[in-house]
Order: sequence, then C-alpha cells, then structure tokens
Amino acid sequence: MSVRLRAAFNSEEALEQGRRAVAQAGGRIESIHSPVPPHDSGVSPVRRWVLAGGITGFASGWALTIGTALAWPLRVGGKPIVSWPAFFVIAFELTILFAALAGLAGFLRASRLPGGATPGYRPATAVDLFDVLVSCDAGQAQSIRDALTSCGGEVVEATP
Repeated sequence: MSVRLRAAFNSEEALEQGRRAVAQAGGRIESIHSPVPPHDSGVSPVRRWVLAGGITGFASGWALTIGTALAWPLRVGGKPIVSWPAFFVIAFELTILFAALAGLAGFLRASRLPGGATPGYRPATAVDLFDVLVSCDAGQAQSIRDALTSCGGEVVEATP
C-alpha cells in the first residue's frame, strides 16, 4: 500500500536537505511547490518555442515576399524581381511576430494553462512555504516522516 506524505519547509535550504533525506530513506518525490523556482531546475523550455517561432517566421517572411514577387513579376527600373534588402524587412518583422506568439504559446504550455492548478497545490506555497509531496510504502512512512521532520519540515498531511 502506498502512502503520500506532504511536508512544508520554511526555507529552500531546508527543502534541499529534505529532498536528500527522502532519497536516502527510499521515498519518491512526486512534486515540489515553492514561491521561487529551484536553482537546479535547469533552463526554461520556452526558449525552444521562441527559437522555433523565430526560425519559422524568418522562413515564412522570405517565402511570402519571394513567392509574391515571383507570382506577380513587376520590373521597375531594371531592378531584379527578388530584391534581398527590401525583403529582409518583411522577414525580420515576421521573425519577431512568430517568435513572440510562439513564446506566448510556450509559456502557456509550460505553465499548464488554462488547465488550472496542479493536484496538491496549496496557495501558501506561493507566498513563503516550500512544499514537497512524497510517496512511499507503508513500511517506510514513519522513517520518511522522521527524516522530513529532522530537516525542519512540518508534515501537514498524510494520505493513503
């Protein structure tokens, strides 16, 4: 039978100690909620969305301008039909537009909006608490509870 324990910590250092203690005791961390992102969380996935949007916008800008100029060729003053300097402005503008829209979409995807709050979220973690949700076997529950309280955590909820 699996048991879920929730512990609240007052600082990020205590949370890190609690994570290490849970790993040593054999528990599995399901989720961590905190008012600030952890330092070891890595980089944001939104940057890849922005890069993909920018590349798509740049290619779309060139395709739009070159395709339009070749579909309706209009020679003016002997200049070439495909004019790179003039078309670069449109490509730049579509790069910025697509990158911004992709960044918004990536942000919404990364924050799981408009799906609502994640299960087990407590609003106090948005202010000053660091919350960790641990799942373990029933036999390990007491040792993990002791490990969390020894690191400064207050076990506020235990659910089967």
